[in-house]
Amino acid sequence: MSEIYLAELPDELSWVNTDEKPQLIGLRGKAVLLNFWTGSSIACAQQAQELRQMETRFHDGLAVLGVHTPKHPAEAEDEVVLKTANFWHLRHPVANDREWLLWRQLGIESWPSAALLDHDGKLVGIFAGEGRRNEIEIKIQEILEKAAEADRRSYESAPVARKPEPRTALRFPTRIVASPSHLYIADSGYDLALRVTPSTNAGDCL
Repeated sequence: MSEIYLAELPDELSWVNTDEKPQLIGLRGKAVLLNFWTGSSIACAQQAQELRQMETRFHDGLAVLGVHTPKHPAEAEDEVVLKTANFWHLRHPVANDREWLLWRQLGIESWPSAALLDHDGKLVGIFAGEGRRNEIEIKIQEILEKAAEADRRSYESAPVARKPEPRTALRFPTRIVASPSHLYIADSGYDLALRVTPSTNAGDCL
């Protein structure tokens, strides 16, 4: 099997939570994890929690870049991707790859998948599915040790990203209950319950 090196990310990627487009050339000397996910997957949401733990452990050697590849057409818009990234509390740059360019380039087959690049941009492994944290961390440690041995390791902080989406009346409504006079809407995004009076179109936060 031939070795795969990723020189740079496709220009067509749309970065939803940062105005500074990440470049792989600027991440040389680090382990780079490309996390492929889709917003409708519970497994991807659980993988996001594992990534936060890895980002904390390898804060001076790992750069995580999220790559959203939409499973359904309704997930393909940048606004939807940004909303999900914020709901999952992602703090690394997230790209919307609506045309599946990077997915096909690296031969990704399922959500979630983590593609790991070494300090020179060489693909060292693709880890499909959740619950692979231990395996990935072992490989990250190997990458960083080899980079240090070659005097190539970068200790600079990895890029972080955060951009709020436009505020709306509801953010992540999860449940609605009707009474004879009111509607009660639970919104996990704003962490509140909204009481709506249909006849007056007015609402109160509870």
